[in-house]
Amino acid sequence: MKVGSIVFMLIFVVLGVCNGGDLRKKFYEESCPEAEDIVKNITWKHVSTNSVLPAKFLRMHFHDCFVRGCDASVLLNSTANNTAEKDAIPNLSLAGFDVIDEIKTQLEKTCPGIVSCADIVALAARDSVSFQFNKSMWEVLTGRRDGRISLASQALNEIPSPFFNFTTLRQSFANKGLTLHDLVVLSGGHTIGVGHCNFFSNRLYNFTGRGDQDPSLNSTYAAFLKTKCTSLADNTTTVAMDPGSSLSFDSSYFKILKQNQGMFQSDAALLTDKGSSNIVNELVESQKFFTEFAQSMKSMGAIGVLTGTSGEIRKKCSKKIMRARNIAFVFLVSLLVCCVFRVCDAGNGRGRGRRPRVRVDELRMNFYKDSCSEAEDIVKKITWSRIANNSGLSAKLLRMHYHDCFVTGCDASVLLDTVDSASPAEKEAIPNRSLFGFDVIEDIKAEIEKVCPGVVSCADILSLSARDAVSFRSNKPKWEVHTGRKDGRISLASQVSGNLPSPFANFSGLMQVFTNKGLDEHDLVTLSAAHTVGVAHCGIFSKRLYNFSGNGDGDPSLNATYADFLRSKCPNPADPSITVEMDPRSSLSFDKSYFTTVLQNKGLFTSDAALLTDPIALNTLKRFQETNDFFSEFSNVMMRMGAMDVLTGNEGEIRKKCSIFLFFSNSTKMMRVRNTVFVFLISLLVLGVIRVCSAYGDGDGNVAGLRLNFYAERCPAAESIVKTIILSRVLTNPTLPAKLLRMHFHDCFVRGCDASVLLDAVNNVPAEKDSVPNSSLSGFDVIDDIKTAIEKKCPDVVSCADILALAARDAVSLVARDADMWEVPTGRRDGRVSLASEINANLPSPFSNFSTLLQLFIEKGLDLTDLVSLSGGHTLGVAHCATFSNRLYNFTGKGDADPSLDSKYAQDLRSQCPNPANAATTVYLDPGSSRSFDINYFKILLQQKGLLQSDAALLKDGNSFQLVERFLNSNDFFNAFAKSMVKMGAIDVLTGNAGEIRKKCRILSSSSYNSFPTQQKMMRVRHIVFVFFVSLLVLGVVRVCDAHGNGHGRGPEHGSGRGRGHGNVAGLKINFYTEHCPDAETIVKRIIRSRVPTNPTVPAKLLRMHFHDCFVRGCDASVLLDAVNNVPAEKDSIPNSSLSGFDVIDDIKTAIENKCPGVVSCADILSLAARDAVSFPSIKNMWEVPTGRRDGRVSLASEINANIPSPFSNFSTLLQLFINKGLDLTDLVSLSGGHTIDVAHCATFSNRLYNFTGKGDADPSLDSKYAQDLRSQCPNPANATTTVD
Repeated sequence: MKVGSIVFMLIFVVLGVCNGGDLRKKFYEESCPEAEDIVKNITWKHVSTNSVLPAKFLRMHFHDCFVRGCDASVLLNSTANNTAEKDAIPNLSLAGFDVIDEIKTQLEKTCPGIVSCADIVALAARDSVSFQFNKSMWEVLTGRRDGRISLASQALNEIPSPFFNFTTLRQSFANKGLTLHDLVVLSGGHTIGVGHCNFFSNRLYNFTGRGDQDPSLNSTYAAFLKTKCTSLADNTTTVAMDPGSSLSFDSSYFKILKQNQGMFQSDAALLTDKGSSNIVNELVESQKFFTEFAQSMKSMGAIGVLTGTSGEIRKKCSKKIMRARNIAFVFLVSLLVCCVFRVCDAGNGRGRGRRPRVRVDELRMNFYKDSCSEAEDIVKKITWSRIANNSGLSAKLLRMHYHDCFVTGCDASVLLDTVDSASPAEKEAIPNRSLFGFDVIEDIKAEIEKVCPGVVSCADILSLSARDAVSFRSNKPKWEVHTGRKDGRISLASQVSGNLPSPFANFSGLMQVFTNKGLDEHDLVTLSAAHTVGVAHCGIFSKRLYNFSGNGDGDPSLNATYADFLRSKCPNPADPSITVEMDPRSSLSFDKSYFTTVLQNKGLFTSDAALLTDPIALNTLKRFQETNDFFSEFSNVMMRMGAMDVLTGNEGEIRKKCSIFLFFSNSTKMMRVRNTVFVFLISLLVLGVIRVCSAYGDGDGNVAGLRLNFYAERCPAAESIVKTIILSRVLTNPTLPAKLLRMHFHDCFVRGCDASVLLDAVNNVPAEKDSVPNSSLSGFDVIDDIKTAIEKKCPDVVSCADILALAARDAVSLVARDADMWEVPTGRRDGRVSLASEINANLPSPFSNFSTLLQLFIEKGLDLTDLVSLSGGHTLGVAHCATFSNRLYNFTGKGDADPSLDSKYAQDLRSQCPNPANAATTVYLDPGSSRSFDINYFKILLQQKGLLQSDAALLKDGNSFQLVERFLNSNDFFNAFAKSMVKMGAIDVLTGNAGEIRKKCRILSSSSYNSFPTQQKMMRVRHIVFVFFVSLLVLGVVRVCDAHGNGHGRGPEHGSGRGRGHGNVAGLKINFYTEHCPDAETIVKRIIRSRVPTNPTVPAKLLRMHFHDCFVRGCDASVLLDAVNNVPAEKDSIPNSSLSGFDVIDDIKTAIENKCPGVVSCADILSLAARDAVSFPSIKNMWEVPTGRRDGRVSLASEINANIPSPFSNFSTLLQLFINKGLDLTDLVSLSGGHTIDVAHCATFSNRLYNFTGKGDADPSLDSKYAQDLRSQCPNPANATTTVD
């Protein structure tokens, strides 16, 4: 057998290990009969001298099972590359690991390699609790195997928090396959053990963020707790969870719970739900509790277990096994293949930091016309035959297609079966467990394979089948399906929850998911209408019926009659098997009924009701209800959704069975040069591992293709030159450490750590440093000096990106009085693109709330610990008043201060920052310690003195709050900060041949070729071209440039001028066309003056059009462009649907082209026309218009909502939007004066008349007589066409 065949058969064996066998009684009866006695004897020995151990072991077992299943992953130690579960915040107080190790050692002596650590933990937990009873309290089935993965990040996400409310708790347990009953019963484990003050002190001192106490906590008990826990900052004191009974396993917990003496929020939460409260009452009786606890422990002990040949049997519970050489080789090759499939995926471009693409233009109609002409007929025939016998199938297939496209694109990944039980496939994720119709897709695939083997993808089959299923009743296609998709090779359950819109989501949550997919508000409403067919399980909406706010109440926004009907169908607690029609009386018909249902407040899900909370979405709902627009627009949106991140051409594969992926296609196997290809592929695989899979290091301080001492041979003096110059500069400018640290941060968060922040603007396209958030950066001269010194010593060797990373480290280390605060692996290359327009979407804002901050960090491959530790950089430096003055003067838009800000500190800040804020005034971020790198930031944060909203946000989340407290220990903070800086310094770095080495950090190299190392210059041209081209093809870098632009990619195509929002006139000048088209401005003025007398609304129309153009991608006339390839342009968005005057601009352009063809831009015509229209009838111009603009090439409706100020915006949102564009408060107020002309549609303000707070009330700040007059013009509901001056 050939080597290649052997290797890949071995790979298949490794990846295809099955999860054989179950747990059973006395699993070790033959292989290690003494096992359970050894566990019990050693456990009882230790418990007899340490009575707190039962609580410790029980908690350890619980924490283990809730993360990756009961696989002893909680026992594994961290490594240089990875922080393990035991080092996650919820696990820092775990204890008893030494006892587990002792038990394992004894078992290894008796039965080496037989008993798993996972079984030891399960048995030890049971035996320790049983000690006081001298008998086993529950049965432990055995046969578990040990897991190989342990990640702290998963512990934070999976372990139920003591700060959880009931809904979150219940969801957390449901995610593990546990019931409401299990939740209440297992909470009874709190009858033993202690809790740290910091897990509940917010209930005593700061429950709602206003220094108040949780009113649901028994006041006497609260007073007692305050004697134990004297402040929010106490993170060392512990208190018994079950006072007077914390060492005895009994039912006392439920008795004190009924007295409102549950210690944690999660305890008190059990009383907020009627069902759980009833269970609490039942469990007060001891024997009942013991019986139920035994059953729930068996259920918990079976969560996600590895059995049979899955996992391993460790020799030491804290370390994974190192396998024999041949197994290691197979595993390594498997891992290499996995890395390429999971990250490169033949160029699907889904790496970190990249947004999905809607690739409509890469698919086409009748793709299989020549290769498999019968394909679409086969799909329709089988789909329709199944629908005829099962009318509910239409909704099922439509939902499957939707769930497929929203997770890694429309690549049929939702159809794949799990390969390794440690990494479940998408179909195993909770939102996908109710998917149905997989057998239909498989039957279609089998039939097509008989006719055209290896031709038609499962992704296309699913897209076609969904369309045909919905079209069955009408007997004609509801939308076109362009084909040519390929099948993906990756399917991970872990990717589902963050990508699929949740039925529990509010409007902003929904919009975030859709925006992430390149879809907009219109797409959201349109696709939500798919709920016109199908059913939903009661558990998805029962919260709206029985416990909406956690107080046993219903959702007040749900139609009362409909709510009663739903309660009759779905009793409490919800039966997981009961379903209800999503669109009552019309659930089998694809029609407009959904819109009427939602507008009657009968939307079944929270996400349906959320559409009513946004005015634009509400308008779309009403339009679809009143017109027949829905069907054509649904068709367009389905085409766009069906093109999300599709794999085409050489990407992906064509599976033979839709549930199993291939490794190689037949065409690859048939290649004659297979030995060469094999070597080439293995080389690529290794490259993939070096470049992608080692993102968290290799144990030697190397990370993401970087390594320590990268310049040791080619420029050994480089790092010492950086250090020497930094030392001399910091001595004369002690503010420099903060400046360089901030510059490094701002560089890495935009395009990765590639020194793009250092580049100057090119061709008048503003660079990153020209953006508003970067306008206060300084220290560029220091980097330039270092670069100059290094270039003299080692020309063309050391990158500016590495210089910046080293300089930031060296500067901070000086004020931290530490030799090197963190290691800096080097080897970065410099980027070639720097765009101001990319800043706002990537840099965390000082106005961000917690969820926004965390999302941004996650998008960069960072986690919660990184967010909190890197925020600690605010111990250095200053902030401008404008970045926090809203907290002092107008926090909610009513002239009030932020109540979470310490009042004395706020008063002090007001004395430094009067209102309005002076753009030049700055305030220390860390008063009294702003030039010393220390832990003082965390101290003042806990005193409610965090300067920025983003600082205060860290106290709003339980886990981040705990990190803030943890970092009061300087060692913990410095260690965490060092790790986070290494991770941040590796974000999207360019290495190898990527990027360039600049000669000057501000300027791109004149030739990328000159930046290549000397030995590469010597390569023969055709060899370079061949290797480079093949690499591009395999890695999927070669992309088709679509007509509507890759607005979110990384590349020079962004140079179209997006985001020129600086209020300057760089590159523009008065009378720009004097030489080339001297009549241009006269032609504009003449045509405008002829139009305004016959249509006096033109000035307002053109002024608004100019405003809307400039706020999206800059003043580039993108608002004038028509849609291309069915991708909606800016003018097609809802805020722009009422724009008019395009014909005027077209007439002006035609006249000018006749006079001076190809000279005057549409952007300048629009700017001049707006000015001339507003100036009419005066001969004098109201303002000057410098000209010289060029027209942009990209126009996307999806970019509108995030950039154009909304008529519903509050003050802080308005000001932030204007600041993002380089405008200020004066600009905001003066430009609002443009409202002196034109009209507004009733829908843009009717909420102020009829439903301001969602309770049918009017806005109290609106003059009552004026409101009455407006109501007479705008009845409720608002007419979409009525306007008011």
